[in-house]
Amino acid sequence: PIRAAIAGLSAGGTLKIVSMYLHSDTILINHNDFKIEGGGSGTGFTRSNGTFGNSIEVEAPDVLTTTIFRVNISDIEIKATVEVTSGSMLRVTEAAYCFFNNISIQNGFIGMHLRGLRACFIDGLHIRSGQLWTTVKANSRYMLIEDSPSGLSYSENVELFISDFDFASNGVSSYVEHSMEVKEADGIWFSNGHCFGGSVSNLFLNAAASPQLLGLKFSNVWMDGNTTRNLLITNTPTGYAGFYQFDGCSFTGATSIAID
Repeated sequence: PIRAAIAGLSAGGTLKIVSMYLHSDTILINHNDFKIEGGGSGTGFTRSNGTFGNSIEVEAPDVLTTTIFRVNISDIEIKATVEVTSGSMLRVTEAAYCFFNNISIQNGFIGMHLRGLRACFIDGLHIRSGQLWTTVKANSRYMLIEDSPSGLSYSENVELFISDFDFASNGVSSYVEHSMEVKEADGIWFSNGHCFGGSVSNLFLNAAASPQLLGLKFSNVWMDGNTTRNLLITNTPTGYAGFYQFDGCSFTGATSIAID
C-alpha cells in the first residue's frame, strides 16, 4: 500500500504518514514535486530485514540521465528492528532543490547517503547507530557524501546546507567506523551539529580518487571524543582539494587531529 501511494502521487501532492510501516525491501521514491510528511515520533518506516541494502532511495527512474527535483520529506522516523549489515537507511542520488526536515534515523549501517546533490537543505537530522552491534563495523557511517555514479553536472555536491544535526552511537560504545565521511564537494555548509563516537574519526575528509573536495564550511559543530581522531584529512586528491573553514567548532576527547 505504501509503495502504491507513493507511486500514485501527482505533482504537488502530499502523502501523510500516520504510523510506522514495516518493510523488508527497498522503498523507492522516484518522481518529482511532492511531499512525504509524518507526525514525528511513531510515524515513518521500519525495516525488518538487515541485509537487503538501502531502506529508502530517492532518485529518478533513470538515475544515469535524469535528476529528481523538489522532493520534501519531513517529520518521520526511519529505523530498523534488526542488525543492519549493508546499505543506507536513506540514500539520495542526483537530486536538486529538495528538503529533508526533522528526520530521525536509527540502527542503520550508513545513516544518510548523499550522492550528487545541488541546492538541497537538510535540517533537524538525528542519527543513532550501533545500538545492536557488539563490534566496530567496517565502512559504517552516520553520513556519507560522495559524487553520484552518473557523471552528469549534478554529480557533484554543490550548495548543500546541513544544519541542526546530532550523530551518535549508543552513548557508550563506538561501533561506527567514521561519523561523517565527505568524498566529494564543491560547497557544503554544516552548522549547529554534534558528532560523537566514530571509532576511527568523527570527520573524515577523504580526497582519494575524488574529482574535487572543495569549499567545506563548519560552523558551531562539536566533534565529540570517544574516537581515535576527531578530524582526519587524508590521501592525495586526483582533483582539487582545499578551502576548509571551521568557525566556533569544538574538538574534544579524541587522541588526535590527523592530516595524512
